[in-house]
Amino acid sequence: MEKKYVLLLIPFFLGLSILVVNNIDLGTRIRRKIQTTVLSLKSHPDYIPAPATISEQEEVFLITSKKISTESARLETIIPKPAFHFLNNLRHEYQTWNNCGPATLAMALSFYSLPQTQKDIALYVKPDPEDKNVSPQELVEYVRKQTSYKIIYTFNVNLLKVKLLIANDIPVIVETWYEPHPNDGMGHYQLIQGYDEANKELYVYDTYKGPHINISEEKLDSDWKAFNRTVLVIYPAEKEEIVKKILGDTNNTETTLKESLNNTQLEIEKDKSDVFAWFNLGTTLSLTGKHKEATVAFDKARTLNLPWRMLWYQFSIFDSYLAMGRIQDVYDLTTLNLQQANNLEESLYYRAKAEIQQNKKDAARLDLQNALKYNKNYLPAQEELKKL
Repeated sequence: MEKKYVLLLIPFFLGLSILVVNNIDLGTRIRRKIQTTVLSLKSHPDYIPAPATISEQEEVFLITSKKISTESARLETIIPKPAFHFLNNLRHEYQTWNNCGPATLAMALSFYSLPQTQKDIALYVKPDPEDKNVSPQELVEYVRKQTSYKIIYTFNVNLLKVKLLIANDIPVIVETWYEPHPNDGMGHYQLIQGYDEANKELYVYDTYKGPHINISEEKLDSDWKAFNRTVLVIYPAEKEEIVKKILGDTNNTETTLKESLNNTQLEIEKDKSDVFAWFNLGTTLSLTGKHKEATVAFDKARTLNLPWRMLWYQFSIFDSYLAMGRIQDVYDLTTLNLQQANNLEESLYYRAKAEIQQNKKDAARLDLQNALKYNKNYLPAQEELKKL
């Protein structure tokens, strides 16, 4: 629909919201829907702006000791994998507005015959119905507190491990990049339903496209790379041993980070213009506390056309910039996010952190209060507000 026609509908929705004024929840949702629609019509850059100045530090982390991983060969020998395998007993759900995370989690839980729908899960993980980002951590919290099942959230996983999990009847959620139109990409969850080795294809339950969607291994891996190949693995306690055999000790953060550092470096050596590899390198270095090196990697990613919604979902860049005194960068980037979607509690939180450093405590307090208005369960904002 053309923008001018959408704008003509706004008075209608405003009138409708007046008619339902006694229904506070519905009235609030209509108002927020209008607000979100108006914001979506605003112009936006195609990419995250490049930094004003590029760090001159040499990319010394590219010449650290790197190895070609032999983990895949080891796993192939200890865990049998059939040529194809599919999970049955899945219930597909098409997502409602901004509800990809809850809908995908509901599909995964349906494998274990759990009755929760996306509506049930959304009430817990996204108190604001217009929330654009349900993080993996929020989905983890739901599974741990609302079900009897175990869940692992980790990154730097490969397709072999995903297929081994599926072969052992363990559903896997992957976090990917979805680009329905050029320069209009967004974060997206998909549930892996099966694989076919002969055709090098995976099958996914997708809340946009439908059930049993086939996708090439190359395409899925390319989209998955944007989130450093993040997975959410849900399983019963009796499958703990096989999950740990496949994924390794995911509690050993140091090992995970070392392997991620190695793999991102290898990918950059293959293609120095790989924007997601640079961003993943920055995230990995940030998580290891190497913020100076991380800012170099993040800056490089920004010069390579980082998609404009990228920082709606991933925030280590803000941690490293704050650690290195790049306060204005954090303020500018979070403000840019909030101009397009004003209910991103994470951007409100990080902008408040920048405002505190700028001695703008009243503005910071307001941003933190707004973050909690949109998500009352957002612990970082609660803690920062207490400090003020």
